[in-house]
Parts: sequence; C-alpha cells; structure tokens
Amino acid sequence: MKIYLENSSVGNLCFSQSQSKAKIRALLDKKILFVKLISYWEKFNND
Repeated sequence: MKIYLENSSVGNLCFSQSQSKAKIRALLDKKILFVKLISYWEKFNND
C-alpha cells in the first residue's frame, strides 16, 4: 500500500480514496436497508 501511495499522484490518490469511500458507503447503505427489511419482516410475521 505504501509503495502505491508513493508512486501515485495526489490527484489519483484523492480520486481513489473518494471512490473507495463511496463504495463502502453504498455497501453500508445496502446492509442497513437489508437489516431494516429483515426486522420489519420479522415484526410483520410475529404480529
């Protein structure tokens, strides 16, 4: 990772960091939505 950081330009670094952050955020959003759906489904089935 360090070698990659040293070799890449600042512009590429900022772009790759923001891109990975966006991917992580999208994955978290999907996970949260999935958990909400499951909890709602369980509540719906229990009632």
